[in-house]
Amino acid sequence: MYFQKIKLYQQRDFSSVINATFLFLRQNFKPLFRAHLHINGPIILLLLLVTTAAQMGVGFDFQARFDSESMGWYTQTPDYWLGTAIAGLAGLTFYVFIFLVTGAYMKLYHQAPPETTLSITPQEVWAAAKPKIGPKIVALILYSLAVGFGLVLCVLPGVFVAVAFWLYLAAIFFDEKGGVDALSRSYELVKGNWWVTFGLALVIGIIGAIIGLVLNLPTIVFGAFITINSLSDQTELVNYSPTFYLWAVVITSLFGYIANLFSYTLINITSVFQYGNLVEQKEARGLTHAIDETMDSPSDQNA
Repeated sequence: MYFQKIKLYQQRDFSSVINATFLFLRQNFKPLFRAHLHINGPIILLLLLVTTAAQMGVGFDFQARFDSESMGWYTQTPDYWLGTAIAGLAGLTFYVFIFLVTGAYMKLYHQAPPETTLSITPQEVWAAAKPKIGPKIVALILYSLAVGFGLVLCVLPGVFVAVAFWLYLAAIFFDEKGGVDALSRSYELVKGNWWVTFGLALVIGIIGAIIGLVLNLPTIVFGAFITINSLSDQTELVNYSPTFYLWAVVITSLFGYIANLFSYTLINITSVFQYGNLVEQKEARGLTHAIDETMDSPSDQNA
């Protein structure tokens, strides 16, 4: 199926970057999330197992979950700390691969001919993402340290750094930068365009949060139900069926991970289009490429 291919290197105003994000998401929803399913699916399953095991750790006596002695005992067990370590590592891996899959897919989309853009396979995405694991982890560590240090000093420096380095993912994939150079590249592009980049990050972050909230409604409702009934005298409402609780934990956790997947993907797509916008403004890469293509195209031959 053929679609009008969305240009990456194109000057766009604020609303055009947002529009390009949702147009790209609508156009590429199936192949992009098919890649997420193949690559992030096993990580989500691991997270579900660990989350469920942790939630069931105290047992099915929900009153005990609010008893400090019961919770204190459980948090001192090796199972608790092992589960916490596995959950933390799996959660970090999940977060990293959301970025990698989105960046790799957009790089392949940019390189592919228009007629094959929707035929990108999960295997191709994985092949493009693997070499970027190291740079992504290095950049993420440095990014987190810089933003965290800025937030400790004062909130505003942390916000400034977060926005200035926001485009590092695109720099890793489209400029072939390492972790440190990707942060530097992002800073150079955002320089002079900090406020509009901040506005984009804020708006798409709010939109992502709203979408995440909607997808997390089952989790919120279930959590409220358990809390209210556990604090009341009607314990039979929640203690009568361990199977109900098990499946509720699995389903609500799954909704939560899907919400995070969708929200972070949306934010990453916006950052890539803002990268393309700023590169075109400062370097005219798209215009230069178009001129080169025109110069390389066969000219009419006159007899």
